Amino acid sequence: MDSIEGESDANASTNDYRKVMNEWFPYYLALGMTYEQYWCSDPYLTVYYQKAKKMKFDYDNQMAWINGMYIYDAVSAIVFNTWCRKEGEQCKEYTNKPYEFDGAKQEEELKKEAEVQAEAWMRNFVNLYKV
Repeated sequence: MDSIEGESDANASTNDYRKVMNEWFPYYLALGMTYEQYWCSDPYLTVYYQKAKKMKFDYDNQMAWINGMYIYDAVSAIVFNTWCRKEGEQCKEYTNKPYEFDGAKQEEELKKEAEVQAEAWMRNFVNLYKV
């Protein structure tokens, strides 16, 4: 009698696994796995597909963020030039080269930008107190 109950427990366990696998099958199909990969290949392949999905999502998110930066710069240049620019002030131009996200190059550019801003601030400060 014990062996029959043990067999039914094993069958119930197998059915539970089969049910879970069937529930997740459409998800992995949507990730790009084939029928053969999901049912016949190494089970760890599903982990790699999940990691690949996360990496693609992170990449797409970063590209959307960069697009937002470009759009923000374009709109802010137009708004500034149209409504905020004072007479005789130079037009703000849209960036003439793509953004660089390399740390070393970015640090050099930030340093140059800071120097230019400091020089402009000093000129404005001196001109403020000229009589």
